[in-house]
Amino acid sequence: MLKNNKVNMALALVMAIVLWAYVLASDNQASTNTLRNIPITFANVETLTENNLVVLETERDTVNITFSGQRTALNKVKAENFKVIADLEGLKKGENVVRLRVVGPDNVTVESMSVQKIAVTIDDLVSVKKPVETQIINQNSDDSEPYIVQLSQDAVVVEGAASLVNKVTRLMAYVDAEKVENEMKALTIALVPVDKHAQKVEGVTLATDKVSVTAVMLNKKTVTLSVPVIGQEHDNLDISYQVPRTITIKGTDAALAAISEVLCETVDLSRVYDDTQITLQPILRDGVTVATDSGNLFCSVTVKGAETATFTFSESDVIIEGVTEGLVPVVEDAVIQVAASGKTSVIETLTKEDFTLTASVADLTAGTHSVRLVCSTEKELADLTYEPREINITISEEAL
Repeated sequence: MLKNNKVNMALALVMAIVLWAYVLASDNQASTNTLRNIPITFANVETLTENNLVVLETERDTVNITFSGQRTALNKVKAENFKVIADLEGLKKGENVVRLRVVGPDNVTVESMSVQKIAVTIDDLVSVKKPVETQIINQNSDDSEPYIVQLSQDAVVVEGAASLVNKVTRLMAYVDAEKVENEMKALTIALVPVDKHAQKVEGVTLATDKVSVTAVMLNKKTVTLSVPVIGQEHDNLDISYQVPRTITIKGTDAALAAISEVLCETVDLSRVYDDTQITLQPILRDGVTVATDSGNLFCSVTVKGAETATFTFSESDVIIEGVTEGLVPVVEDAVIQVAASGKTSVIETLTKEDFTLTASVADLTAGTHSVRLVCSTEKELADLTYEPREINITISEEAL
């Protein structure tokens, strides 16, 4: 019995050794593994900056890596052990193709990458000042509204790819009405670069990304708006207009108490010949300003019985007067736009031949001169405008 136990123990020991050797051999067998979304590192970015260039966009910013090695080694490898490099040195403006290079641990072998090269678009690096504007958000009260007393900066430099910087029209500081108090208070507001549609522009950097906005909560009051209008009596034209009857203003209780009516600057319609909107300019005392409710005040004008026609002339259409004997004047290249407004019956029959363009060179000597341009017509027009008002004329002596 004892002999059998010893044999069994020996057999168990042998089997354990064999099993251990098998497991050890299995762990050291070659195998492969894949890591996904390894970030791409862009090298030599500073060389682009030195040449006033910058990366506008890249085809992708991560890759997948497949690598091989002993199983024990593979189990210890992590994504941060690999570095995928895209070298930007020597790239030119426009689209470039850059080959990727990968660096990894010594005990594994990189078998493949999901991509071997990527497209990198390079643009000019520019810095442009853009205006800072404020906008009130979370305005929930009908009786009060924040008033911006002071803005620490009215413009901030925006840097980045030219195509992105050019999209930025302004930098918005969004002032949260819920954080404005009855006592004057300075708030630190983050700046947001936006385009003409008020959408955020990504990929640009700001010289400073915050501004200080001093604001105070003011009370609101709606009062009568008085708009004096003159010049609407045009011959043969029917002019009508509409103006708002009230205006909402904001200020302290003391400042608002004495105000029951606000007067606007006079609106002159004597030079209006087309449907238009004229911005109203309220006359307000110190400490009182227009509330957001009345942020856009217009005089809407409708004109009937008038039309406008535009004609284009060149330098060859200009008649030169007052030429001194022995001198030869030549009008430099010019594009002259003439706009005529008047009764429909007159404008419909108007042609280029109805206009005369003249320029006088009387008493001028040899050389290049800026000369006043005169446009005239015998037609009965309500208005006549033209650009440019001056043209360049070069005068030389007549060849003998």
